[in-house]
Amino acid sequence: SHHHMFQFCILNYANPFTKTLAFPSLNISPRNKKKQNPRSYRFFLCAAAASLGQPPQKQPLLDAIRGVRWSEMKSEDVSSRVLKLSEELAAASATQNPTRSPKFRKMWQLVYTTESPLIPLVAGKNALVLQNVTGPEDRGLIENIVRYYPESVRPEDALTDGSISPGTEFIVSVEFWVNDPERISFIFRSTRFKYKGFVDLNIPFAIGRGGNRTLYLDDDTRVVVDESNDEKWLSIFRAVPT
Repeated sequence: SHHHMFQFCILNYANPFTKTLAFPSLNISPRNKKKQNPRSYRFFLCAAAASLGQPPQKQPLLDAIRGVRWSEMKSEDVSSRVLKLSEELAAASATQNPTRSPKFRKMWQLVYTTESPLIPLVAGKNALVLQNVTGPEDRGLIENIVRYYPESVRPEDALTDGSISPGTEFIVSVEFWVNDPERISFIFRSTRFKYKGFVDLNIPFAIGRGGNRTLYLDDDTRVVVDESNDEKWLSIFRAVPT
């Protein structure tokens, strides 16, 4: 299917969060009798699959957040542009009933946010922010995970290399339930602190409740607007490779 072809293209030719899909120009008019390179055919198939599998509003958003540091995410010029592009992407509606979809329930990496309490925790630090969503169709558990790594480690490498361990890890567990196809409500349940394998402290409570609305969801991208403790913020996630 074009969906699986699109996944193949992303894995083989581009990471959608680090660079734009780029295909060599192909001249396939009848006048061009030159034998085509087999790799060119693969590029052509990928271009066609990408056009079918990815809404045109998606790539501009991915380009806008590429390379943006945590400390820059709430700046007016960046946040206003990202919000506008997110609203345009929301109109694409890639997944019906996103909050009930199996696509929603997986491990995600946070790649952009305007969440004020979180940004100071990770800005300027060698950190990785993850969100693990599990549970049945109508409810579940969200683990918000912040991992800090030594300066000698590239945090993204830890996503594919199980031998890389964080020095410090915070896990805030949130119970959620589905309100409607786009919205969930949640309540914070516990906080866990881990340090270098020596300390594992679980605090069986956390303060706060709220909800969020999924603006966009597909196999590798999720865009949400959160509302918690009288604050709203935009967050963009990419799926962690499995």
